Formats: sequence, structure tokens, C-alpha cells
Amino acid sequence: MHYLSIILGFATAASALDIYLHTSRTDCSGPAIVCTGINPNTCCGIPTGSVASIGFRGIVNDWFIEVRGHEGGRCGPIKTLDTAFQTNFKCLSQGPYTGAGYGFRGKKRGAAAVAEKCTPPDLLILEGGKKYSLVGMEDSQLDELVALVSNGTNAAEIPDVFKTLEKVE
Repeated sequence: MHYLSIILGFATAASALDIYLHTSRTDCSGPAIVCTGINPNTCCGIPTGSVASIGFRGIVNDWFIEVRGHEGGRCGPIKTLDTAFQTNFKCLSQGPYTGAGYGFRGKKRGAAAVAEKCTPPDLLILEGGKKYSLVGMEDSQLDELVALVSNGTNAAEIPDVFKTLEKVE
């Protein structure tokens, strides 16, 4: 039994995905508000506003997962439910959405139990690839950025108050 808990611990540590909340396109491309390294049964959500599509990136090819798109603010009710298997990417394009999450789905057991905790996004990626850290940002600031990016704001148009959050790589 002790070995099983160790193996499950390793599996959980290696099961994190990046969830991209794409603000203006339904094809999971373009500007995105991102939650990096999200574990199963954790939802990435924004307080208000909405996004057009959700990209789940970094899926291990052998995983059989259930991906979820939420509506109604943050991680509200599930709007879209789909599965991903033998792929490293899944796009949910039937927005608008306010959050997203995933969980493992057993081939024999049916749908995974959904007991998600909600976490805020930690990264903003603009059209040209410029990145901004969202760590520790207040909801009102996040709402403002979501609105700006959804309206097609580029890096030059980002207000000065947010430019200090730019990530240099």
C-alpha cells in the first residue's frame, strides 16, 4: 500500500497541464490568459468577462482525460465537457467561457468525479508573444486586462501600470 501512494504521488506531480484561455479567437490561437502547471481537478478561472476558446496544452499522449469549460464567472457551471486521448492538445471552441479544468477519466469507470478548486491565471500572452506575470494580481486588475486583451490591445497599448509585470525571457 505504501508503494501505491508513492507511485500515485509521482503520477500527480507529472500530471500538470497549461490551460490557455484564448480571449478573442475560437480556434485556440492568439492572445491568452494562462494558468501554468495546473493539476487535475483544479480549475483556472477569471472573475468576470469571458474568453472565446480554451486550449489544454501539454497533455501526455497516453492520458485519457476529461476537459471542462465553465461559464458564469470563474469555475461556475460546466458548459462544455469533452475527452482527450492520444493527443498533446485539446481545444474547446464553443465559448464564451470563464474557466477551465480537467481530470483523469477511467476507460471502464466513466466520468471522473469533478471536485475542482479554482485558481487564478498567472500569465498573459499578447498577440506578438509578449508575456506579463499575473501572479498576485487583484480581481479588478485582472478584469481590466481581460477586457483590454479581448478588445485587441497590443503591447504598445498596455497601460503603464501593467508594464512592470512584463516577463523578460
